[in-house]
Amino acid sequence: MWWTARAPGSVLTVRSVRARSAWVTDASVPGSATRARLDSRACGGRRQGRVPEVGGHAEVGATGWRPGRRPLLLFSLGGMALSLVALGVVLGLPSGPVTNVTALVCMVTYVAAFAVGLGPVFWILAAELFPPQARARGGAVCALVNWATNFVVGQMFLPAADLVGKSAVFWFFAAVSGGAALFVVRTVPETKNRSLADVQRELAGVPGA
Repeated sequence: MWWTARAPGSVLTVRSVRARSAWVTDASVPGSATRARLDSRACGGRRQGRVPEVGGHAEVGATGWRPGRRPLLLFSLGGMALSLVALGVVLGLPSGPVTNVTALVCMVTYVAAFAVGLGPVFWILAAELFPPQARARGGAVCALVNWATNFVVGQMFLPAADLVGKSAVFWFFAAVSGGAALFVVRTVPETKNRSLADVQRELAGVPGA
């Protein structure tokens, strides 16, 4: 069941936990024959996860972002949180054909939810929230923070799962997704079809923005 637990991650770490599960395992538990065997399963799960991820990105691109940035983020984070809660429950049950398939469904649902919202919208917002003179530097800082947290969580995932259990780790990730949704509701402005000046006025708390 470890391989089913590798793909999902926190709000900011889905790419590293899914895409780098093999080398993270090697770095965290060197010489572990058991974990080495599971790496091949993780790679198989990663290939399966690419289907909903690519499909989700294509769907968002085809719709032209009609729902707006905030609705996509909230839908995405809600789906991610629910998938992680369900995955945590399934991982606490005895292993068997039904639970294995259910865990895979939870994982694929998580990847699909990420792909239709948080995955692409993050990079769009990073470009839309900065003025032109600061856009390159601001986007670079956002990318640095994103990938730095990817690395940290990728390194900490397996030790944390060994320490507190797989279910607890994924419930923690679900709580992070829920907290991110609350952050979007309270802080992130809608940027679709709005000028940068209008968005900045809203961020500054100007009435009527």
